[in-house]
Amino acid sequence: NSTGGGVRLSNGSVIELPAEGVVKTSGASYNGLINVYAAYIDPTNLAIGQVVPGSFLADDKDNKRVILTSFGMLAVELETASGEKLQVATGKSAKLTIAIPASLRASAPASISMWYLDESMGIWKEQGIAVKEGSSYVGEVSHFSYWNCDIAGETVNLTATFRDQN
Repeated sequence: NSTGGGVRLSNGSVIELPAEGVVKTSGASYNGLINVYAAYIDPTNLAIGQVVPGSFLADDKDNKRVILTSFGMLAVELETASGEKLQVATGKSAKLTIAIPASLRASAPASISMWYLDESMGIWKEQGIAVKEGSSYVGEVSHFSYWNCDIAGETVNLTATFRDQN
């Protein structure tokens, strides 16, 4: 932890931790072995609805409800060797490189909003920007969770009343 480090996934996605940038959830500093649990979630997977946590509903930076179109997603958790949760230290950031699926690269914008999952609400929240570098998006995050590179779209509010013969 004192020197930072990185983990590369088989699809080219990378999690890079800053030097002296990881703490226990209590805020106490941590130096030692860090177990990184990370998984790439492919937005082109036909079963994406069963794979993605929650849904693709989100609140943008202006707190407006939107629907997301994903260009790549990572789930990341850090733990000590004994299983205690770790996070990025206040004032530090970790760098995520998130692979863009081959079928989406041509339509992937040069920069894209980053979204994390508010796990207590089950809603994505906009936080930061990632820049397209080759076949990946690269951005910085201040905490770990599910991170998603997405374009926001308009939602439709529908109100309906259903009546039967009674």
